[in-house]
Amino acid sequence: MIRILLADSHRLLHPSIQTFFSTTDKLLLTGEVTNSHQLLQQIEQKPLPHLVLLSPNIVPGAITDTIDDLKEREPCLKIVILLAHPEEADVPALIEQEITGIILKSEPPDKLIEAIYSIMQGEPWFSAALIPTLMQPTTPKSHELTNRELEVLELLVQENTNIAIAHTLNISERTVRCHLESSYRKLGVESRIGAVVQSLKLNIISE
Repeated sequence: MIRILLADSHRLLHPSIQTFFSTTDKLLLTGEVTNSHQLLQQIEQKPLPHLVLLSPNIVPGAITDTIDDLKEREPCLKIVILLAHPEEADVPALIEQEITGIILKSEPPDKLIEAIYSIMQGEPWFSAALIPTLMQPTTPKSHELTNRELEVLELLVQENTNIAIAHTLNISERTVRCHLESSYRKLGVESRIGAVVQSLKLNIISE
């Protein structure tokens, strides 16, 4: 069963999502929040959601900082952005943050299910109306490692196992793996050894 957290300031949307998810035994709505503070609090609760349905309206400004906070806390968390209209958020900026799911609220309910299943299987999903925006050329952005990813890499250089890293940082082994996978993507490598060599070569961490 896929555990889902809904983050949207428009309370009128919540009953519709509740009703729709109640029609299937494969999706479970584990929580509903209306602002970023509640969202980050909820993420600390167990069991963790597998996926967050996230609307930009939960913050007064750009949603990008909230996404960074979520990824810092739970790098394995899947995020699907809910947009009232294509201009509600900076879609190219969301793509730069490696968001792989954006759905317009005008889509029929079955499209939301399709999007959730695709994202959970590691496949991107975007509403068709967003495709022209996605195809616009963008300036490549270099992704900097987060503080937590740097901590994991520093322990990796010291030849710690994932279990030892998890114990030292007081996080789960699964979270360690997710931080490493994210670091691999940013460093352009595919293995622990590659990450260590590249980190030392770029002076990201000291030997």
